[in-house]
Amino acid sequence: MCTVVLDFYSDTCSPCKAMARDLDEIQKSYNIEVKKLNIFDNYELTEKYNIRSVPTLIVLDGDKIKATYTKYTGMTELQKFIQENVQ
Repeated sequence: MCTVVLDFYSDTCSPCKAMARDLDEIQKSYNIEVKKLNIFDNYELTEKYNIRSVPTLIVLDGDKIKATYTKYTGMTELQKFIQENVQ
């Protein structure tokens, strides 16, 4: 079973675009399923997970939040977050 990662983003967010490119690369090395969720098109989920800034990643363990990552700072930190939170 793969780990689900929710990627909350906005089309006008430059860090979101940078993170998406790096996340696509990282996804190839891990057993994760990334679900990209535009905050304007997915209002109910944005509210459910209390998204207050983008980009935001949420790692799910079943239907519960296992970890959250906000404020993209580069590939190194993103990769570290994925390594620590994906089995």
